[in-house]
Formats: sequence, structure tokens, C-alpha cells
Amino acid sequence: MYEDARSTIRWIKDQGVNLEDIILYGESLGTAIAVEIGQNKNFAGIILEAPFTSMVKLGQKYYPFFPVKLLLKDKYERKVFQGFEPMKSFGKKDFFFGQIKTVTCHDDNSKVKEILATNGKGKVLVINSNLITHAAMIGDEIAQKAIDNQWNGIFVAGCVRDVELLKEIDIGILALGSTTTKTNKNNKGFSGEDVIFGGVILSEDSWLYADKNGWLVSKEPLEVN
Repeated sequence: MYEDARSTIRWIKDQGVNLEDIILYGESLGTAIAVEIGQNKNFAGIILEAPFTSMVKLGQKYYPFFPVKLLLKDKYERKVFQGFEPMKSFGKKDFFFGQIKTVTCHDDNSKVKEILATNGKGKVLVINSNLITHAAMIGDEIAQKAIDNQWNGIFVAGCVRDVELLKEIDIGILALGSTTTKTNKNNKGFSGEDVIFGGVILSEDSWLYADKNGWLVSKEPLEVN
């Protein structure tokens, strides 16, 4: 299927269509193909509908009585995935990594504060704000709370505030941008759900690595020098 997809892209290019004008779409099993084809390419975008994090886990869920791991010829299990979305660094640390903890909340950072008040040793909090840009998911006080509770970093698919103070706080912080407005405080949101962002699935059984060059997600811990 990978080669079929590559052949299709080559044919489209031969018709005079630029990669920048192509949006990849993958559904279910096809999401693995779309992500693979889209890696490090300048497509206009990637749409994933009903993606999965592991073909083995998917098979074990629906066919628990079969030795799925042994039977699957192509497990669609790449270990490392590069994030497409460019992020800006706001914390004092440019390099950070850790096991992912996710929280999803729209225009309300109550759950963010709640999670960062718990011990986060060895972890990175991934905040899915549904890409809102009119309100900041963290500021200096929340970032300091993360330091106090030993979090390795904060990854915001959204915005931050207090940028002059954040750059003095000794933690890694990546975000799409900054804004001046605080969020609402209605205690809405949920944690533990997979986050699809930048062409990558960020799940709690994965690790996030970030530095000045970009960010990536690994299905297992990587050796860091």
C-alpha cells in the first residue's frame, strides 16, 4: 500500500501539480499510509480520520483470542515520528524530553493547573487547546508550578502568555505562539486522550523529545547523550 500511495503521488506530480497544493487524507488503516508518505514532505496538509496508535494493539482489542503480534505481517509500527508543526520555544531550556501526559481543554486551563500540581518527574505535559489563539493555556505561575512538581517540559498546541517571565523559568516550553488573554476557569477538559497534532499522534505510551531543531515522538525511550 505504501508503494501504491507513492506511485499515486508521482503520477499527480507528473500532471503538473505541486506538493504544496496536495492534501493527504487517510482513514483508519490508511492513516498510517498518509503519515508515512507525508513525513518530511511539503504537502499542504494531512487529514487523519479514525487513526490508530498501533496495529498490534488494535488487533488485540478486537481479536483477543488470536496471537495478533505473531500473525501480522506489517504491523505499521514505526518507532519515531517527526512533528510537522513548527513550534516556538518560550522556556529557559531549549532541549527537553519525557513520557507524554495529555490534557485536552478548550478556552479553559483548569485541568492544566490541576495536572501540573501533581508529580511530573520524567514527564512532558502535552496540552491540546484545539488550536485556539485568543487565550493562553499557561503563564509564568503555571510554569513555576510545573518546576515545583518536577515536570520535564510543557508542549502547548496553542498559546502561552508572560513570555518575558517564561524565558527565565528553567523548564522546556514549546507553543505555537503567545497572547495576552487568560482562559476561562470552568474546570472543563479531560486527560489521557490521544492528541493528533503536527501529523503525529501524541499518546501517553510515547515519549516527546524537543530541541532547537524541532520535535519528535518516540514509541519507546531513546538514548540521550
